[in-house]
Amino acid sequence: MIVNMDTQDTAAYTRESLRPYDVAEEEVQKEKSVPFPHFMFSAALFKDVLDTADLTGVGVVLTTITSFVIGAIIFIWTLGKLGIGGTVNSKRGYALMLEYTGSFLIELVPVIKMSPTWSLFVLYVWYQQKKDTH
Repeated sequence: MIVNMDTQDTAAYTRESLRPYDVAEEEVQKEKSVPFPHFMFSAALFKDVLDTADLTGVGVVLTTITSFVIGAIIFIWTLGKLGIGGTVNSKRGYALMLEYTGSFLIELVPVIKMSPTWSLFVLYVWYQQKKDTH
């Protein structure tokens, strides 16, 4: 007897043939993985590289404007990481906002702002979130 199975039936059959604990382990691994914030890291890296233009007169104005714009974008992203609308660990949320404020204040100092504060902040937030889920 020939059985004709389309791809959806084949996928369902394959998944059902797995042992229950294999499927549960696979779903747990998917839930624990924290995707790397490529867009946020790219924006932060762009801003940190652009800070080298701070050495010119026009660059000071340009880097200050981009610092506020990208800083606002990172602030909104940080609020999302805090879980606005859900349950938030207030101790962790307070620490995260304190770290954001520190990065923002460093960006206001003309020479020190050339350090990669926003890139390090995004990496740190991702690392903390990854650490919290494991």
